[in-house]
Amino acid sequence: MKMFMPTGMSLGLLLIALGIGYLVCAQASKEVKGLKTLGRIIGMAIIAISAVLIVSKVIWFCGYSKTCPLKGMMMDKGMTQQQMPMQKK
Repeated sequence: MKMFMPTGMSLGLLLIALGIGYLVCAQASKEVKGLKTLGRIIGMAIIAISAVLIVSKVIWFCGYSKTCPLKGMMMDKGMTQQQMPMQKK
């Protein structure tokens, strides 16, 4: 049983959450002093949590997926024979 949504959908939702955090921060800057501070704190928390989850989702996907496009470019993995570009003869 899968605990997570497919990567594309969950990554898309995290990007939407990142945008919502930005909108909250932008809207908070138009408010009065106390509400401005609270809105900025909430907006920055949404942005920070979304960013951390996006990075961890990408790391998780590339670490456990066989279809990761970045896997061949990772420094510690190196390139396999199949991933090497075609050489001209």
